[in-house]
Amino acid sequence: MKYSKKNIVCMLAAIVFATNINVTSFAAQNNDDEGEYYPKVTLGSSVKEDGLRIITSFTPAVRGNREGLMSGEKAGGGNPEYINVDVDDNYMYDVPNFTPVEVTVEYFDDENGKFNLTYNTHNPEEGKYIANNDRYGGSTLIVNLTGTKEWLTHTFYLEDARFANMLSAGTDFRVGIWSPSMGSTNGAVVFGSISVRKVPLRDIFKYNGLTSEKLGNIFSNTDEIKLYNNLKVKTNDPVTSVIKSEIYDSDNNLIYENEQNVEFEPSEEKKVEISLENPKKFGIYTVKTTINSKDVASGLEFTDNYTDEFSVCDVVADEDGNPMVGYCSQVFHGKGYPNETPGLIMQAGGKWIRIDGVSWNELERSKGVYTFPPEAMEWALEMKERGIKISAIIKGRVSFYNNGNNPSTPEGIEAFAKYAGYLAGKFKGVIDQFEVWNEWNLQHFNPALDPPEVYAEVLKAVYTEIKKANPDATVIGLDTAGLPHEKYSPSVYDWVKRVFAAGAYDYLDGVSGHHYDYGKEGIDEVKLMESVQTLKDIMSEYGPPKPIYISEIGSSTAHGGNTPPIDQPGELALYYGVLRAYGLADLMTYYCLYDMADDDYVEASWGSVN
Repeated sequence: MKYSKKNIVCMLAAIVFATNINVTSFAAQNNDDEGEYYPKVTLGSSVKEDGLRIITSFTPAVRGNREGLMSGEKAGGGNPEYINVDVDDNYMYDVPNFTPVEVTVEYFDDENGKFNLTYNTHNPEEGKYIANNDRYGGSTLIVNLTGTKEWLTHTFYLEDARFANMLSAGTDFRVGIWSPSMGSTNGAVVFGSISVRKVPLRDIFKYNGLTSEKLGNIFSNTDEIKLYNNLKVKTNDPVTSVIKSEIYDSDNNLIYENEQNVEFEPSEEKKVEISLENPKKFGIYTVKTTINSKDVASGLEFTDNYTDEFSVCDVVADEDGNPMVGYCSQVFHGKGYPNETPGLIMQAGGKWIRIDGVSWNELERSKGVYTFPPEAMEWALEMKERGIKISAIIKGRVSFYNNGNNPSTPEGIEAFAKYAGYLAGKFKGVIDQFEVWNEWNLQHFNPALDPPEVYAEVLKAVYTEIKKANPDATVIGLDTAGLPHEKYSPSVYDWVKRVFAAGAYDYLDGVSGHHYDYGKEGIDEVKLMESVQTLKDIMSEYGPPKPIYISEIGSSTAHGGNTPPIDQPGELALYYGVLRAYGLADLMTYYCLYDMADDDYVEASWGSVN
């Protein structure tokens, strides 16, 4: 937004909270090597703004003999997560698509931590969220701290950002320790400064991905393989290009190469075909594309490089999907698309999807008033019509109950249960299975550490309201991080027993828990089997057995992790084989369908699809 650059000192209530940060705005004084002005903010106990205004609750910290502002140790639980940044409109406002901008972030490179940048994009299809959150649709690659104990800088290059004052309090972008594509940081990050500069274009094409007529670029070993590089010229000038394509198999052997001359009209979108003989070998294939181009009008030359993948494997027909198998994918919140996600699940042999439902805070934005996002129903219907069954998580926090924490007071529990009943009635016949909360036994999902007895009261109230709205609905309880076992996970064991001892066993139709293997030695099927059997034994103390849902299970393909991508399908099949052979579970949903953006981070790399 527009604001004058004067020597004024002000306290911004939305910024400082209790951190006592002095915010000073200065006259223009930052210049690049060519003498051109660029906006910058320097961070610390005294924040110096020059063309950039910030809103944050980060706290002052000293690292390496200088000050900065420090984030929380992790996202969630009330920890400060973002620095929201507003660029002076006199420098940049509501710029056209393909306007190249560099955002440089200075940070202290500690042992742990990561961050990225989110912003309002011209291309919301790249990150679409319900409940008016599409303003955060743009997201950058992730910066992982490496432990050099030095002040470093990272420059984010953006072309699709709008800078139209559309984020919180009229800001343009935010630097943060959480985003949908990244997940949460694994340590606090200290930031020293942020600057914004207009720069020349780095490349001439917008790359819209490698596509084919096959969903997910997944081919059987009898399919004809035709792929398309989807390119759009960024300028209003004609372009001539030489496009070189190379394809490598899983062993990095070159199996195909081709070069072609292609001409483009101004701003033209074009599909450039790659056609090759089917290698008839199962695996993941890498497509490397190099494009050398010239802008005919300006004479400027560009080199664009892109890397993408396709697969050759068995493809499961829709009618052969396994009713015991599904995937977790938060399609209501930007993780995948409803028009492709069902097909990918079907091809992988699944019949279920586990999603975040419409969260409480998305539905009840003012006390007692529900605002239902219509696209949520459209997406649910699209999945149902394709033959995918949905298990929806009931969760969320609102500021006007329980001080913004999990439902815990009688008023808060009643309001949360009514929200759950409303959703069950709204989705009746479309979504008929609901999980009550996610991992209440972790502080990340239970910031106030409300005990299992409180969860039991929540479960009773939610079960009652859902059954009023849809008597045929299935209500699943527990949903624990980890499975109960006296040796492997004694805290989960104690938590589950306390929930049932509080009288919750009669208020659920099934129970669920989560299992992950983090070790490099592969999956531990014995631990999985013994833990599920322990859950069965606990249930037997309180009544007849109820169905067991392993609603999250997986192995990570992060670099240096326990599972190479080519081996992950075999491990997922082993999970299924163990659970099915020993009758240990009625449904398992792999976590998750899509990887997030950080290949080096274990928590971002559980997905089966890149």
